[in-house]
Amino acid sequence: MNPIRVLHIGTSSKGGASRAMLRIVKAQESDLINTYGAFHLGPTPGPNWHRLAAPKKDWSFPLRRLRMSIAKKGRDRSLESFTPATPGRSLHIPAELLAEIQIVNFHYLGGQIWNLSELFASIPPHIPIVVTMHDMNQVTGGCHYSNGCTQYKDSCNSCPQLPGTLGNKISQETFHSKQALYRARETNFVLPSKWLERITRESSLGQLGHRIDYIGYPFPQLKPLIQREKAQAKLQLKPSSKKRILIVAQDLANRRKGTYLLIDALLQNRLPECTLLLMGKKIDITDDRIEQLGFINDDEMLRNAYASANVLCLPSIEENLAQTGIESLAEGTPVVCFDRTGPADYVIDGETGIRAPECTAIALAEALINCLSHAQMSEQSYVREAYSQIYESTYSTQFIRKRYHEVYKQLLTEKTT
Repeated sequence: MNPIRVLHIGTSSKGGASRAMLRIVKAQESDLINTYGAFHLGPTPGPNWHRLAAPKKDWSFPLRRLRMSIAKKGRDRSLESFTPATPGRSLHIPAELLAEIQIVNFHYLGGQIWNLSELFASIPPHIPIVVTMHDMNQVTGGCHYSNGCTQYKDSCNSCPQLPGTLGNKISQETFHSKQALYRARETNFVLPSKWLERITRESSLGQLGHRIDYIGYPFPQLKPLIQREKAQAKLQLKPSSKKRILIVAQDLANRRKGTYLLIDALLQNRLPECTLLLMGKKIDITDDRIEQLGFINDDEMLRNAYASANVLCLPSIEENLAQTGIESLAEGTPVVCFDRTGPADYVIDGETGIRAPECTAIALAEALINCLSHAQMSEQSYVREAYSQIYESTYSTQFIRKRYHEVYKQLLTEKTT
């Protein structure tokens, strides 16, 4: 049986979504699937990777960018990115590359560089299109996370993230553009979390998809545990009898990430005998109970950061399958998150962590205290063993490869019958 040839396309080779994409591509590489890749930004990570070159800007390009800049003026900086469907140029997929492949698998398409309609139209009709969603953008009028808005279910006519007449017009145009796109071309959605699967199924844009499949992110084989005391010494953390609560985010000030809820719980003295360990872009706060690590890019130091904490807190209000949580469990550190978010897929109460029922500082604090006082989950080996069961059934390379191969094979079979 010849391997299926798949082209994976994303915006950049850097960032969390790109890291997830690269893990998926690496998991697929086998005698079942031959993988190719393409980015527009960032270095290409291997010999089968290509850079998508943008054509010269046409006369309307700067006008579209200016229009978007005006609409975003005064926008809350704590919100996620907003990507309209047609602000950019038509990035060119080389014809010789399209001639080599059988499936195109899109990933994160953020940033004002894509013209989705022209991008999809450039792919020959006999090549199925799969979109692995890393956030909500493919089923909204432009936002990557809705911040509680539910208009993605039907119209996106009045956008709270782009207030004003021009902002609402851009959101409506983007929504209708995607509507026409999915009606004109069969689009198959892959969702890494049950939260994002639910969002997609309840959205009118998602309902236009040809297929909707739930497939998680692949994670590498487990490595030997790093003992907590050794990890703390490696990070030069002072010995303490207090419990350390770790929170990790690219931008800790991003409101969706919920850092403020964790800090509120601490300042309200709801987390006695605890300190916070913050990793990511530093925030402006001074408190003896808060330590800030900044960014850590070295993989081994990242492992030590996870292992050094007594619990990882993922207080995101909206979240896909946060990779930080799985990385934490791999080091034997339990996770606390909110129920009905992506991390709830792998946070099993009393085994790999605790799920807070409500998105409040009080509920979050109670879940953290319950987790920290749980005798068995205080043992790294216990958490790691509980996670290994989930890993084998849901997140192993072999399982993810098999699921993607099943989807690809079915799509190709449909095209030939």
